[in-house]
Amino acid sequence: FALLIAGYVRKAYNKQREELIAKSVALEEANHTKNKLLSILGHDLKEPLASLQGYLELLADFDLEEDERKDMNERLLTMTKNTSLMLSNILAWTKSQGHNFRADLQQLFVAETLRYVVDLARSISDRKQITLWVDLPEEIAVKADPQMLALVVRNLLMNAIKFTPVGGNIWVSATTENNDCVLIVKDDGIGIPTSLQAHIFSIESGSRRGTASEKGTGLGLTLCKEFTAIMEGGLSFKSEKDKGTTFYLTLPVAALTKPRLGKSYEKAEDLQLLN
Repeated sequence: FALLIAGYVRKAYNKQREELIAKSVALEEANHTKNKLLSILGHDLKEPLASLQGYLELLADFDLEEDERKDMNERLLTMTKNTSLMLSNILAWTKSQGHNFRADLQQLFVAETLRYVVDLARSISDRKQITLWVDLPEEIAVKADPQMLALVVRNLLMNAIKFTPVGGNIWVSATTENNDCVLIVKDDGIGIPTSLQAHIFSIESGSRRGTASEKGTGLGLTLCKEFTAIMEGGLSFKSEKDKGTTFYLTLPVAALTKPRLGKSYEKAEDLQLLN
């Protein structure tokens, strides 16, 4: 009986010890991530705020030419949108770390859900003289969380814009394969270095500057991967240096029906480049 009691106590002690070690490791990782996010916030918010302050001081002290004013407005608008995206990512990721965070899975038409996201991406890509080609058939539907889906595709498109040079191309399309919908975001930009590909979905992968020196947090693809998994989907990519990157977002097809309304892309003859 004494041996049984001793064995039970030893087993309980070892289990508790393992739990404490696991909690210690998780706490250390959480502190490391928190410090990284605070560093990102402190560094990446400082620049746009300083630029905005400098612009307002120029407006107060000097009469700028119309061309100068227009150029500065465009630069500040782009910087503000990038900063807003960064904050949205951080807030969404912070929320996702809660224990009760769940997806609100619904049956959604892809083109309808992503229309605002595509319009936003087009407004930014136009400023960089990048052509955005869109092929999102109106009748394709998926089972997904609308906000998560919009955030994932928005990040993929913003990344494509960031790493595509002036005069480049970006394609976004959707197709169905068996019981899955595959959303494809492809660019002909600078690609992902082989050394970074293994950790591209990790917060530890860091951030690279874009082709126009755009900055980022390195958090966007981490969010994409986590949110895709929460929606019971998959996210993969292929990339080659100087030949672009293609991301494949796979989600379950939903049983919604809508008559074929035609394709919403432009210049269909060039969509063969997606293959």
